[in-house]
Amino acid sequence: MNILDNLAQRIKQCSEEVDNRNRNNLLLFSQGTLFLTAITICMSFILPYYHWMLQPHAALFVYSIVLFFLAKYCLRNKTKQIRTIQYLLFTPLMIGGVLVSSALDPTKPGVTAILFICILPLFMLDNPWKIIGYQLAFAGIFAVSAYYFKPYDVFVDDMFYFPVYMAYIIGTTIFVLMEKVSGVENYLLARTEAEHDNLTELYNRASGEAKINQLLRQNVPGTFAILDIDDFKMFNDNYGHQTGDEVLRVLSDVMHSVFRSSDILWRLGGDEFAIYAVDMTDPEICKQRFAKLMQKLDKIDIPQASTLHISISVGCTICTSKQLEFSRLYKSSDDALYESKKYGKGQLTIKYL
Repeated sequence: MNILDNLAQRIKQCSEEVDNRNRNNLLLFSQGTLFLTAITICMSFILPYYHWMLQPHAALFVYSIVLFFLAKYCLRNKTKQIRTIQYLLFTPLMIGGVLVSSALDPTKPGVTAILFICILPLFMLDNPWKIIGYQLAFAGIFAVSAYYFKPYDVFVDDMFYFPVYMAYIIGTTIFVLMEKVSGVENYLLARTEAEHDNLTELYNRASGEAKINQLLRQNVPGTFAILDIDDFKMFNDNYGHQTGDEVLRVLSDVMHSVFRSSDILWRLGGDEFAIYAVDMTDPEICKQRFAKLMQKLDKIDIPQASTLHISISVGCTICTSKQLEFSRLYKSSDDALYESKKYGKGQLTIKYL
């Protein structure tokens, strides 16, 4: 039980990437299903033995086409409820597997139902309790259908081995989920290391610029600011580079405390930082936000450099224009920063685009 609870918690912590993978898995599954059902319906036309299956095969082919276009839609639009959609889309196949293994072919063992119960959930990444509950629900439906539609001796044979098969299926499901979650966690860790500055844990220059370019392509308004620590060289020269590094980390922490999680915070390099404050287009709010940042920094005491206080100069551009190039936005804020430096320490200059 603890294993399943722990696995569920790990999946919850990686929910965004889990949903990304579910959308990709659904598209992959739909492509495979469409290919196989296309071959099956061709065989139903060509081979006389399969003519009687033409109608169900045609229905499966139509289902596969619908599944394919729904999967593409979910991937393109990053549909949030992808896990619920997966359960709903796989349910007709599960019901079909149960019917083939009971009512439609009552004299044969229930291999199809067992395969479907085992294989289909492997394309899903979700809370293990939900997936196992989904499997057990259809296992119960199959058992009831087999009891009503199969001869007694065939039903007994099915039920004799069925619990063993289900134990293997659930064990396989848990093992596969554990491997998938480990893969997601490793990917997220590697991506975080690649996107973030090691010292401050803010976005690095490449990833920060990429995220702002994405916002600009979507015409998301906001304020782009470049921050520079005043007289930063004095921290390094007088107290050593470790103290300078501590100042950079402190600035990062204070930036996080003042700005929102939706804002893009990144380190340009050295003692320069950048912020894209999403939807912050009111100049008064802009002034208040950066005044708060400066006040918090001024109150911070660095034990190793008690005679110095952290002061920053800021150049920012309030951006409301459509289809704006990042290079133009950057130059505007850089020019504003130059003006702030020219007028002394702890200054804010605002421009507009």
